[in-house]
Amino acid sequence: MSTIFFTESLQTEAVGHDQIIRQILGLQKQGYLCLLLCVSGSYLSNEAQKQGIWTEHLRFRNAFDPLSLIKMVSFLRNYEPVSVISHSSHDSNLSAMAVHALHKLGVLKYRPQLIRVRNRKPHSTHAISYNLLFDYTLTPSASFRDQLLSDSAILPHKVKVLYPDVQPPALIEFDQKRVAPELQAMLDDASRRPLIAHVGEVSAQSGHTFMLDVVQKLLTDFPKMTYLVLRQGSQLQALESEVTRKGLGGAVFFASPADFKICMESKTNALVMPFHQEPADCPQLQALSAGIPLVLSQVGGLPEAIKNNETGYVCPPPFASGAVDAWCRTLSGVLKDPATSSQVASRGRESILSQFGLENHLKGLIALFQRVALPGARGNKSKRREPS
Repeated sequence: MSTIFFTESLQTEAVGHDQIIRQILGLQKQGYLCLLLCVSGSYLSNEAQKQGIWTEHLRFRNAFDPLSLIKMVSFLRNYEPVSVISHSSHDSNLSAMAVHALHKLGVLKYRPQLIRVRNRKPHSTHAISYNLLFDYTLTPSASFRDQLLSDSAILPHKVKVLYPDVQPPALIEFDQKRVAPELQAMLDDASRRPLIAHVGEVSAQSGHTFMLDVVQKLLTDFPKMTYLVLRQGSQLQALESEVTRKGLGGAVFFASPADFKICMESKTNALVMPFHQEPADCPQLQALSAGIPLVLSQVGGLPEAIKNNETGYVCPPPFASGAVDAWCRTLSGVLKDPATSSQVASRGRESILSQFGLENHLKGLIALFQRVALPGARGNKSKRREPS
């Protein structure tokens, strides 16, 4: 049985943590032995242990933390993994240092493959880590890969695209028993239609302020429309002030995460993602899986999986000239022709689920193990111990 190590040094919840859990559970079903090395009491540790995942704790205080290094060396020697998949700076660097040192000293008969997962573009890139420390760096989109390779010193074959798997309709989790009365009243009021929902938290790059201008123009043709916004994010207070300043209080509904997810499931006429730049973890794939017409910005990797007017709708980003008018035209068309837009949304959902399900995602990951793992039967030495 081949062993795979997963490492994560972040203590708080982060993009990709739920995917790590799905990867481990999926690989275990295919016969792999998976060990998660993370920080005690962290979000990932708690969630993994709820799923019965084999979890061991390291401090990961920094890339050279001696106690973490000693424990990592012990795990590497005892279980001789085929691959070590790392996710953050401290655990990535410490894992790479331990693996390379042990292999150079001849302690490991076979060097495990080192994979670094990048869900966000780093502030600075160091080509040596991409070229020498890790066998592969995985990115969630081709656009993100291109951003990393803007550093011409990084070897292109060292950076791969592995699209995240889509778990519909996984936009936000919620408790069905807690529906806010205000939300229920809004949903029951047939006059507050159409309903468009903005995917993602309120941030400087999410385009919410831009959407207020779009909504203001759309109200001419759709005087009772409602713009649904997630009540969460660093720029929430500023957006609320802007809604008041523009006199749009009657057209904007700020929803809790639970309320937002309920609307995604049944009542929404369109989803919008007018982002200024590509967010992490390809949220457009999850949005498409909801089977609701999706309109998004032509920026970064957002349109990668979308055929304009066939599986979704693509508009200029907020900073482009004429963007407000372009978004108004597209959304007006979507809302005035629900039959056609529903067909587009259905094709988008089918396309995403067929291409970006967990099965295909794991195939892509396993293909990397098979392609570059050093030859030989790993893990057959007598010192190997199975988890208790």
